[in-house]
Amino acid sequence: MRKIQVKAEQTLFDLPNEQWYVHSIFKHTFNMTDRKHMPLILIATDPKKLLPGGIYLPEKDFYDLLNQIKDTKEITYSDQSIFIETTVERWQLVLSKAYDIRLLKSGITDRRVALFLDACQKLDKLTGLDIQFHDLLSKNHSPLKDQIFQLMSPNTAQEAVRYFIGRGRGLTPSGDDFLIGWLLINWLTSQEDYLNGLIRPKIIDDNFTTDISRHYLNHAIHKRFSSALLDIAGYLDGQGVNRDIDGFLQNAIDYGNTSGIDTISGVVSALIFTHVTDQAEV
Repeated sequence: MRKIQVKAEQTLFDLPNEQWYVHSIFKHTFNMTDRKHMPLILIATDPKKLLPGGIYLPEKDFYDLLNQIKDTKEITYSDQSIFIETTVERWQLVLSKAYDIRLLKSGITDRRVALFLDACQKLDKLTGLDIQFHDLLSKNHSPLKDQIFQLMSPNTAQEAVRYFIGRGRGLTPSGDDFLIGWLLINWLTSQEDYLNGLIRPKIIDDNFTTDISRHYLNHAIHKRFSSALLDIAGYLDGQGVNRDIDGFLQNAIDYGNTSGIDTISGVVSALIFTHVTDQAEV
């Protein structure tokens, strides 16, 4: 048996002892799931990109396991270890070092918001909703302004959630990524949780969006985000130095095909519509 000490997201240490299954396999990651397809466990090797529900292996071990995983016979979680039996060998991934991806901050500074939005002006990207990112940087001209105004009120937010959930292409549809970015700023600035009650039924049911997207939305409504988004939250809260923002932005964008820019679309929309005055709009 190959026994490896792995870095794992904090919530995984409290999972019940049960069987797991291979959910999806990609070039540099794979996902496992339980019988209900909720939650997922991401298996990866790049510790610079920490994600909710992730387990990170040393590079050589990870790619050895990735090459075997399609021929898995059994996966079991037991006492903070994941036992994987493939047709080639048996593995024990011992959850040893925990990382925490909870958003523990609240509040943002006007100066940092202005610098962040200035940095966003440099981005020439097309979102997964086929909207030029730059068009989202104006409250008056945003193509999503009707849906965003709906999102801002408990009385109309259900229509907006219905619009965004599952909309777009990819393993995490663009509308879901937008909501994750919006939730990050919502938790930072208002702490209002009415969106949780609207999003939760859409992710409990598997008819509205993908399993992977349900997984990350569930983490977001519980204030758990990627390390890249937490870096942006820390920056907006006043941490670090001003020049850090370009690196933070690039790290956040560098996820999937359009997933990163779609999430940042939700971040900037929340800032512009809920925090920036019309006079200060970029």
